[in-house]
Amino acid sequence: MNVTNIHKRIISQPIDTVWPLLLTLSSKEDKIWPKEQWPAMRLDNGLVKGSKGGHGPIRYTVAQFIPNQLIQFQFQHPKGFDGYHQL
Repeated sequence: MNVTNIHKRIISQPIDTVWPLLLTLSSKEDKIWPKEQWPAMRLDNGLVKGSKGGHGPIRYTVAQFIPNQLIQFQFQHPKGFDGYHQL
């Protein structure tokens, strides 16, 4: 069975306000990830292309990192997760 799951949020703020917050992902000062309710996001080399990590059993790689434009995480595990998170 194939399942398509799309979450989309529109943040009505300028990129100059949002981007610095996104850059805190997986850091000790993470201001984005809901670590109070979910396992914390961890990346082996920080928020750079090729970095590997995830949260809990969900594993992914930073597939794209374009400053002030895009961060994309490609799922690696669990089996059957074929997709990505994109910010």
